[in-house]
Amino acid sequence: MFYSTAMGLNHFKEIRDLLEEFDNNIVFPINSAAMEFGLENGYEQLSKFFDDITLHIYEDSLEIPEIQPIIDYIVSFEGMGNVTEILHGEKLDKFKELLTHVAGFM
Repeated sequence: MFYSTAMGLNHFKEIRDLLEEFDNNIVFPINSAAMEFGLENGYEQLSKFFDDITLHIYEDSLEIPEIQPIIDYIVSFEGMGNVTEILHGEKLDKFKELLTHVAGFM
């Protein structure tokens, strides 16, 4: 028996969209991981090795009431993509302003 979890291509779509709106040169790596093995292609990949495959979708949501945990998550991808190269100093402050405006943070 084999169990696996996988992200879909829309994983953290809202964050990716905000980053792209802010600076379309930012590459946020989550989407590339889902393209390698994700909800959209995992069944096909696993069917080469397993005869009986069952997909269970876990519906959930995440509400984050503060800006800093979002920023901490985004910049934690150091070495993956170019987020930390672009999002620092004055540019980081401007991104925080965008989050405040778009998401209504105080």
